[in-house]
Amino acid sequence: MTESPPESPPVLLIVDDTAANLGVIASHLEDSGFEIVIAQSGEDGIKRAQRTLPDLILLDVMMPGIDGFETCKRLKADAQTADIPVIFMTALAETTDKVSGFEAGGVDYITKPIQVAEVLVRINTHLGLRAARRQLMERNAALQHEIETRRQAEAALEQTNQRLARTIETLERTQAQLVLAAKVAGLGAIVTGIAHELNTPIGVAMLTASSLDADVQKMQQMHPRLAEDKVQKESLDRLYKNVGEELSLLDSSLHRAGDLIRKFRMVAVDQLNSRTQVFGLNELVYQTVSEFRIQNTASHRIDIRIDPAITINGYPGALEQVLANLLSNAFQHAFEEPTGGNVIIEGKSHNGWVTLTVGDDGKGIAPERVTRIFDPFYTTQLGKGGSGFGLYAVFNQVSHLMGGHINVESTPGKGTRFILELPCGGTRTTD
Repeated sequence: MTESPPESPPVLLIVDDTAANLGVIASHLEDSGFEIVIAQSGEDGIKRAQRTLPDLILLDVMMPGIDGFETCKRLKADAQTADIPVIFMTALAETTDKVSGFEAGGVDYITKPIQVAEVLVRINTHLGLRAARRQLMERNAALQHEIETRRQAEAALEQTNQRLARTIETLERTQAQLVLAAKVAGLGAIVTGIAHELNTPIGVAMLTASSLDADVQKMQQMHPRLAEDKVQKESLDRLYKNVGEELSLLDSSLHRAGDLIRKFRMVAVDQLNSRTQVFGLNELVYQTVSEFRIQNTASHRIDIRIDPAITINGYPGALEQVLANLLSNAFQHAFEEPTGGNVIIEGKSHNGWVTLTVGDDGKGIAPERVTRIFDPFYTTQLGKGGSGFGLYAVFNQVSHLMGGHINVESTPGKGTRFILELPCGGTRTTD
């Protein structure tokens, strides 16, 4: 095991213009283990202090040239020597002289003639204080460094947290886009479903048309016989009745096919050709409700509660279709015929968004059906004219075209609420 090198002895600078005093003091202090540097004037003492940077200075007050007080002031004014403790050696015993010494920057004083034991005690005391002060400064510096390091680490952590938050937000947004993309990617399956749905009304229409054609041919064959009065009136009336029923069935089937095609066009809307415009929400809702009432004569009550000041820079045509679909869904599924029901349409704006709610007090939706309500071709009215396509079209319009969100809340026996969140400023700009 190697021994650490011995510590260097403390260096003391003694400044005194009397050689005899210097010799006596220096001899005693060297015997006590100190390294001694001497100077015989204030100017010389300053130079030696700057060159050797002693651990402590013993400074005589009464000297020719600059005295001890001025010498001390100059030492304290220099950054190199400012922290070196100075002990005055003086024959002056007046309080004012002691005060002048402390004001000049001295830390202590000893009176002449010098008592070696006293000098050693005072020197060791102030060397210990200086060492403690240096240690404290080093610890403070280390603490400041640690504080700064922690501050930088906290700042870096905050930046990392912000980046993580942005990453999570991006991931959530990407996940939502992937969900929507998956729905759009399902258009192939949707087209297949639509083809299946269209087969029934179109097939009925074709059979009806064939039957109608046969009846028309019969009428043409009967026409020459009418003049001969060989056809009974009831047979002709029955034939006319059949033709009327067949025409009605043909018209109904073709209308159903047309409605399915219209809903499909809502899902596959060409967004590149869609244009935004500023419109009043209250006015649009009133207009849509008025048109809907004309087409639907059932005894339903619609209450509109929308702030007239709300405007949207968006797609009014698409929103009309969405609202009409939601109203149609409520009137077809929420209430038992012929009993009417209540529908409330509410609209509020907040922080650049509009919340539009369409709620009814009907029979509600079972919880297991709520989770599937926006799926394509999901319907509770299978075989009763429901295609299960309207709410999927609504979801697609709100999410894809309008850049909004739609949710549903329902309690069986109490009613259903569709909640739309739409941006006031639209989702994109167009040429």
